[in-house]
Amino acid sequence: MREIIRQKSGMIGKLFVYQFAMSLLGLFVVSPFKGNMLIFASLFASLFYFSLVGYAVIEDGQKDCVSHNAGRINGSPMTGFVYSLVSYIPTIIVVLIQVILQFVTSPAQLQGLKSVLTFIIRFFLMGMYLGFDSGLVWRGYDKVTQSSVVLKGSDALVFMSDKYLIFAICLVFLPLVSGIVYYLAFNGKVHVNTAPKEKKGNKK
Repeated sequence: MREIIRQKSGMIGKLFVYQFAMSLLGLFVVSPFKGNMLIFASLFASLFYFSLVGYAVIEDGQKDCVSHNAGRINGSPMTGFVYSLVSYIPTIIVVLIQVILQFVTSPAQLQGLKSVLTFIIRFFLMGMYLGFDSGLVWRGYDKVTQSSVVLKGSDALVFMSDKYLIFAICLVFLPLVSGIVYYLAFNGKVHVNTAPKEKKGNKK
């Protein structure tokens, strides 16, 4: 695993940059919508994110396939899953800390930490999934109690939303998608055309 991290540091960095950029883009995509449309907006943002990541991982996987078949590297079809999981470690840590904090009675000093983690998760790490949380559980603001109130959503969904379990479930998507497409590319099942297009003037 250490060797994979060393060899794939570039891909790890690229996936993290993609995640950060797509979180902000996903936030802008989701923000104008309300109700059930939030789910479709998040679905669009997520699929766009997965297509961007998938293309990069397939390209990397087919390069490793050629190098492995030529004997230049001792590759593994699980490499994509490993390096995508490594790139996701900061997100996994932040989300799991937030989930744990929701289940414990925390002192007032930790309320600020919860707010910071909420901001980081919703804006910088998982903005593309925000519509799933907000679309499944509709919330409003009660001016009298000056607090958030649930307008629509089953008890189970409200519980999952309150405890950040919806975001925790979404953690599996990136490593799963990356692992599958890399495995297929490494085994020659899928590929992308990375050859430069021939200019018309060069045709005979």
